[in-house]
Amino acid sequence: MRAATSLALLAAVALVAGLSVAQPSEDEGERWVLDELAFRLSYSDQRGRGGQSQAGARRHRDGTIRGSERLHVINPIARLGVRQNERVRHVLTIPVDVVASASADALDVVSRASLWNEAVSVQLATTIDATGDDHLSLRGSYHLEETLRSLEVGAGFVRDLACDNATLEASLNASIDWFDPITPQGFDWGYEQRRALNANVGVSQVLSPTTLAAASYGLTRQWGLLEQPWNSIPTVPTGGTLTNRPREVFPGSRLRHAASLQLLQRIPRAGGTLRLRYRHYRDDFGLVADTARAAWVQWLGPRLTGELSYRLHAQRGLRFFTPFIPNPAELPLEPRTADSDLADFRAHELGVKLRWYFSRNGARGTESLDVGYLRYRRPWMRIDTASVGYRRQF
Repeated sequence: MRAATSLALLAAVALVAGLSVAQPSEDEGERWVLDELAFRLSYSDQRGRGGQSQAGARRHRDGTIRGSERLHVINPIARLGVRQNERVRHVLTIPVDVVASASADALDVVSRASLWNEAVSVQLATTIDATGDDHLSLRGSYHLEETLRSLEVGAGFVRDLACDNATLEASLNASIDWFDPITPQGFDWGYEQRRALNANVGVSQVLSPTTLAAASYGLTRQWGLLEQPWNSIPTVPTGGTLTNRPREVFPGSRLRHAASLQLLQRIPRAGGTLRLRYRHYRDDFGLVADTARAAWVQWLGPRLTGELSYRLHAQRGLRFFTPFIPNPAELPLEPRTADSDLADFRAHELGVKLRWYFSRNGARGTESLDVGYLRYRRPWMRIDTASVGYRRQF
């Protein structure tokens, strides 16, 4: 039912946008105009096994207990940009996730409650040009899914320097989640909360007519119930028989650091652009991750571009990650998790994308259609994602 409502919401957005394009106002006093319209549809097929899943869980030769994490995700997204006047612009984004899961969490082994699950978000961002060099941004979003409600607000500031050849930026964001935690044994605690406060600073600099560099740093403090109570941990008693699993447990607060560097280098003779990005992450749970991505965007004709990308992610997992725990009569409530996303691993992602431009900065604006494919691999996990997108700027 919620999926139908979400898709109907996207259809309504498309209809309103279509009417706005088909019937532009001739009143010169009317300043609200639609200047961007974009839609994207992606489909992901995930195949793998993880310690938090009880679907067909079994013990493997390496001693770990893993269950099926097979799922399918359909993700339509709509984006509308509206210019209120010369100084103010609004962007509305509505992403929808429809997930078909292979009953991966503890309760689903019996109830299959997540066989189908839907989530929808409504995000609104506003940019205000205070002066020619100073720009203020405001954003807010609301997220709704099966047992979770989330609200996020934020504000940012960008200062253009050196005749627009450099920028300084800063932002502050706050979020709160309300959710109904249910333990693997089916006990309902009632609603709980988690909160987060995030601050970011960044700088970018044009190094040459064909080179742009940027750097950023973000600090996030989270507190509240940070674990996923429905995630369970494999338990192996002395006799080797699988029994009821305990839930995972996290500390009550978390401090996260993230720093990134980017370099864009256009090579006119080759007709392409090289994009490099590196990100370092660490937190006080012991998780340390390094991510490097390289992409080459090449003009294949007057209206066609191709992009080839590769991403490498290497991480050291949480210090309290465990593939399984013994099964005494009573387990101490100390930090623990068997979530394979938080373990030690290396992941590789290879992507390809083609984009066709119907028009480029002409009388009709810029209009394009793209198709893409991503292959993500790590130990015990593979995800294939196909996408198609349309964008028009007026």
